[in-house]
Amino acid sequence: VYPPFNPVVINTQPVICQGESVQIGVNEGTTFKWTPSTGLDHDDVAKPIASPSVTTEYVLEVSNGGCTRPRSVKVTVLERPIANAGPDLGMEEDKPIKLQGSAKGSQISYYWTPSDDMKNPTSLTPTINPHEDAVYTLHVQSPLCGEVTDEVKVKVFKKLNIPNSFSPNGDGINDIWRIEKLNTYSESVLTVYTRSGQEVFRTVGDAKQWNGNYGNKQLPSGTYYYVIDRKNNLSKLSGWVVLLR
Repeated sequence: VYPPFNPVVINTQPVICQGESVQIGVNEGTTFKWTPSTGLDHDDVAKPIASPSVTTEYVLEVSNGGCTRPRSVKVTVLERPIANAGPDLGMEEDKPIKLQGSAKGSQISYYWTPSDDMKNPTSLTPTINPHEDAVYTLHVQSPLCGEVTDEVKVKVFKKLNIPNSFSPNGDGINDIWRIEKLNTYSESVLTVYTRSGQEVFRTVGDAKQWNGNYGNKQLPSGTYYYVIDRKNNLSKLSGWVVLLR
């Protein structure tokens, strides 16, 4: 005659984060068989260590030599938080854009810092309008699995002040056609053309300014046309400038 046999499950509903372990088991018995064995350090002991990669229900057949009882333990595995602040961005001054964040994980919440010049910092895609270059941090939190962060850099391209005339006559006043703030567009290409489409000037960024010459030859007074390829996924700018002698 065998004594009453009613094994009690310990840690009946364990919750762990991905990559963690937990001990499961029963308080009595002589032989044990756990299925599935995936994620267990042993499948034939009373209290194995479980390290499943996904939520798993383990079923146990436990015996005391005369009676066999079924038991089960469900180990819930929470996905760890993942933060992706999105690609680095370029924007024109005073033209708001949206950040392109994303997040994964179980039971997560998220927010951005700093929240200055930002609408809805608890959104993954808030609208921002900084006046200077900025770095924003996306925080993704899980109550059980901690917090992770990721950063995105935002380059603010200043408004260009493009003069519509200059007078390269050697008097030291307005002799150079200089575009204010063009130096902030280091990869930009400025090209100047005659009315007939001949290229007479080109520069990358603000490396040089136009003095009204084509090579070493002075160009005549007249209207010339420019194109500024600002790169960085920004639209091209075009217009005209009057050269006065």
